Amino acid sequence: APPVGSDANPADYRVTGSDVRILTAALWRCGAEAIAINEERVVTSTAILDIGGSIVVNSAYVTSPYQISVIAGADIWTCFSKADTVRAWMTTRYGPYRLVLKYEPSDTVVLPAYAGNAGLDRSQVVSSPSPNGAP
Repeated sequence: APPVGSDANPADYRVTGSDVRILTAALWRCGAEAIAINEERVVTSTAILDIGGSIVVNSAYVTSPYQISVIAGADIWTCFSKADTVRAWMTTRYGPYRLVLKYEPSDTVVLPAYAGNAGLDRSQVVSSPSPNGAP
């Protein structure tokens, strides 16, 4: 890739937490059963944050290159590549800033266990309201 132009912001050419969040959310919506970013397992309470030019997943700093590993059905890439959020990301980030995205299917994917705290103190079942107020 050609060097960043003198009038450009070099930070725009780095993968951000927002990039990783967009891609991870699209994978969940497309039916991913399990996801890990580098060696950090992603669960519903996982935070993916930008902190001082670094990306933090859960409470661990992850470094480039970022590897998003996924356990999913064979059609995940088809759904993922057609997702509106991914298409918008490709238009605004991937192409203009020469970010790299590779897809490598594998029959063997091993994901780490979640090492954080679930943090649930209390839960209960709540019934959904019926349409039109009917019981």
